[in-house]
Amino acid sequence: MILYLLIAAVTFEQGLQLKREQKLPEAAQVFAELVRAQPRDAAAAEQWATVLGWLGRFDESIAAWRHALELKPGEPDYAVGLARVQYWKGELQPAREGLEKAVQAAPRDLDALSLLGDVCTAAHDPDCAHSAYERAHALDPANADLARKLARAGPRQLHRLDAGGTLDQYNTARDFEGSFFAQVSAQLAAGFVLSAGYEQLRQFGQVDHRVNLTAYLNATDTLQLSARVAVSPGANTIANWDAGVSAEQRVASFASALLLLRHLDFSDNGVTILGPGVRFLYGSFSLLLSGGPVFSSVFDTQAFGQGRLEWNATDELSFYGGYSRGGEAQHVAGAALLPPGAPTTEIRTTSDAIFGAQWQFAPSFGVRLDYTHEVRQATYTRNRLGSAFNYRF
Repeated sequence: MILYLLIAAVTFEQGLQLKREQKLPEAAQVFAELVRAQPRDAAAAEQWATVLGWLGRFDESIAAWRHALELKPGEPDYAVGLARVQYWKGELQPAREGLEKAVQAAPRDLDALSLLGDVCTAAHDPDCAHSAYERAHALDPANADLARKLARAGPRQLHRLDAGGTLDQYNTARDFEGSFFAQVSAQLAAGFVLSAGYEQLRQFGQVDHRVNLTAYLNATDTLQLSARVAVSPGANTIANWDAGVSAEQRVASFASALLLLRHLDFSDNGVTILGPGVRFLYGSFSLLLSGGPVFSSVFDTQAFGQGRLEWNATDELSFYGGYSRGGEAQHVAGAALLPPGAPTTEIRTTSDAIFGAQWQFAPSFGVRLDYTHEVRQATYTRNRLGSAFNYRF
């Protein structure tokens, strides 16, 4: 056994020497013999896959890289090696998917980020290419090659317009109602986006207007922050104002921890929501679970819970579904007849189920369509159809 290991070590070094001398066919033969003799030798499989790729024997190289990944699942260098050969062969979609997973697992992997930029450039996705090259250049600012790639990546789509609305149908005698919204977003700096929006809501025979401002910040490679404030002048059926902050911290390659803090101010009640949660990632699926207490200045503490599953079928098409349940403050019927100082709102249990899809059918245009079924305790059942479009420029 010891003699065999010594012979294998000498043979491995011979293969490396042939590789350094650019005698690639001979090196490939040496490493192939090593892999046949010792199928679980990951280092030999790695070198064999590398040389095969350099020789342009892409299918064999891809198979060798996959064998190496079987021996060392999740090894970033092997994942990047596989993606590089797929990129050379023109298999851009699997190369991109593999690199995005590698970057999720190792956000500071310079090779993975640089190659992801190359793949996105070849796929004519300048926004993705810019993002990858920017992150890579931030890790190595003196890298002239990365600086050139960043300059050649083309114009970024730094602005986005979203607009849409909903149509509501109730099981009561109420007429159809609905809402409209429009929002403009701009990336003001790397990792920082600011959005401003307007909403018009028609419900309970009343019309409300709301303006909002939201900021998003990628504080680090693994930490995302957001803050939102909304104001509703002369509100009839919604909060006069509400404000909230949230954070999402990647804690593993497959999971993130979330925290939401939000306060809503009604005319006769203040509501504060604390929502811890977790997001799980598995391949093209994402599962969000969250819940927590709902504090009120008038009522006893309530609770809410929600779950949302998303599936990215392709880079352009995704599907989602979710369910939420919790207590909600509602205006009391006949509130004008109550004694002075009596609460004019009460807590009712509300549950929502939503299903929808989003399709980015062109680099600058996308659409969203979803359906929501809401049950509000002892009040009504609502069926809502929502749609929206986005334009990036």
